[in-house]
Amino acid sequence: MTVTEVSRPINHLLLKATNTGTKPCYAYSTPFLRAGADAQAPLAWADETTPQAVVTLEPGQSAYAGILTSSPEGKGGAKEKTLGVIFADRSGGATAKEKT
Repeated sequence: MTVTEVSRPINHLLLKATNTGTKPCYAYSTPFLRAGADAQAPLAWADETTPQAVVTLEPGQSAYAGILTSSPEGKGGAKEKTLGVIFADRSGGATAKEKT
């Protein structure tokens, strides 16, 4: 998994998850994100951006998610250096493993 800054659109990051295994793996729903080491709850996501079907990743394939780094209203916010990612399980709940 990698997170990179992108030049366009502004205020976005790109999350890339690659299947490095030998069997297909599945990306369910939307990943849960925690901005900063002290975050208590996952960041909200836009329901209309959630995939309508399970994304199947064959070995070597990748799935991508765009992350907006600021609110349109410009309210609140802080500069964070870590991003926690927790993948969703088959039922849409969080798996127990977090990657940072």
